[in-house]
Amino acid sequence: MESGKTVKMATRRVVYGKVPTTDEEELSYGMAHHVPVGASVDDDHPDSAALNAQLTAISNQNKFMRRAVIVAFALILIVVFSSSEQASLFASAVINSLNATTSASLASSGGSSGDSSSLVTQPATSGIGTDDPGSVAVLTVATTTSAAPVTAAPIVTTVAPIATTAVAATVAPAPVPVATATPPISDKVEQCTPDQLKKIEQQLPTNPSCFSHQWDQACPITQETKIPEPNWLFDYYNTKIPPEDISTPFVAIDVGCGTATRALLTLKMGTRDSAIVDVPTWIKAVIGAPGLPAADADPMEKMIAPITATTTKRAGTIHCIEPLPVTYEAVKKASESTKVNQMGFVLHQVAITNKEGKQDFPVVDIGASKDIGVHSCAGLTDADKKQKCKTVQEMTLDSFVNKNVPNTNNNKINVLLVYANSFEYEVLVGAKSALSRVEYLEFALNHKNGWANPDHNLTAAVDMLNDIGLTCFWAGKKKLWKITGCSLPHYSTTKTWANVACANRKLAPVLAAEMEKAFLQTIK
Repeated sequence: MESGKTVKMATRRVVYGKVPTTDEEELSYGMAHHVPVGASVDDDHPDSAALNAQLTAISNQNKFMRRAVIVAFALILIVVFSSSEQASLFASAVINSLNATTSASLASSGGSSGDSSSLVTQPATSGIGTDDPGSVAVLTVATTTSAAPVTAAPIVTTVAPIATTAVAATVAPAPVPVATATPPISDKVEQCTPDQLKKIEQQLPTNPSCFSHQWDQACPITQETKIPEPNWLFDYYNTKIPPEDISTPFVAIDVGCGTATRALLTLKMGTRDSAIVDVPTWIKAVIGAPGLPAADADPMEKMIAPITATTTKRAGTIHCIEPLPVTYEAVKKASESTKVNQMGFVLHQVAITNKEGKQDFPVVDIGASKDIGVHSCAGLTDADKKQKCKTVQEMTLDSFVNKNVPNTNNNKINVLLVYANSFEYEVLVGAKSALSRVEYLEFALNHKNGWANPDHNLTAAVDMLNDIGLTCFWAGKKKLWKITGCSLPHYSTTKTWANVACANRKLAPVLAAEMEKAFLQTIK
């Protein structure tokens, strides 16, 4: 018998536009009708015995498919109400058992081992990678019919994140493509192409100021990145943050937060709390000078989407870490007068570095000099230190986080800002554990203090962060140039004022993808 006639009969249900739901309907459509031996099916094709054998196999297959759907519903209930590893193992065991039963069933009806149906378990995937513990099973059953031998397409069970709505199982009409699982998020960074590297070099060229005389700020990298405007971060929190994250408290840390303007904006961005004061009001509270006019407000404040009465607020905290005594006192008074200390703004007077101990910091009027820090007390006599300096506790960021942001429930650190007066490298080295919880990181690059050490360079820092799962970019005014996977030889010797932004590929895949898009748009 020619295969064309068999296909025509086997797909009759599709021609009629209806999937039979009972044995009677199936018989009426000719899908499982056993033609008696000797009866003529078609005047041109009297080989009814062969047709009978094929249709018998189809009937056995359809019976099995109905049983498989019932078993699959049971598997859905198991996985929905238990996300444990034992439940997944149990489901796999049932699927394997059902595969064996299918092979035996089809073999007994004349099918070959290669024709046997199977239940295929795809790996769990979600918006945050395969480590997401919550999962449910979504079942899709696909059937196809063709000329002998008859083959049933795999039943694919795809594990997806737990949803708030009930799980649905659907039986798709034949023929349909077999469902495939979304590929897990790769922890590998895509390398820049030669053309992309060329565009980065064209847009961020180097000159002598990138390697010496950095104080003139003439290096193109400095000019592009010394005052970043991270619209990619604010856009993410305005419109793209995953809904499940809004139900968890926002957590941020600002190391070396200074007058805390950026810390305040970060808290407002993450919590959507309209009660947090604006930048001009805050600056007036900190330095006691007249407030800035609205037109001169920090450009980042304009990046926060309008907050209305219907805006969903999120609980949150930002830890503002400032060791300089006078700055700390000024911010402390401002946080009390504006009541932001009751809105999640937490101030700490500690020095974050790569070791535990104590360090002397100068007691000077705020704004008297921007170039003040631990070096200001280094050459003083003990008598002068007592008058002009104050001893502050030193600790690593890992120690600080363990004490103030304990990892009680795999909670993330949503934003980490590191502007530590040219000791950013030391802060990062002392934060390897904490960094594994960070979704978004910003830090400054410089040529002095800790960065003056030849081994403390951008390439070493970015390589260390890449090992943790962070992809880094030069951060400009609404522009990004990728560094991770796009390193250029001079990055290990470039010591200039600049800012770098990084996203965690596993903890914040949506943000990481948005920053990648921004990079591609920058070099377009």
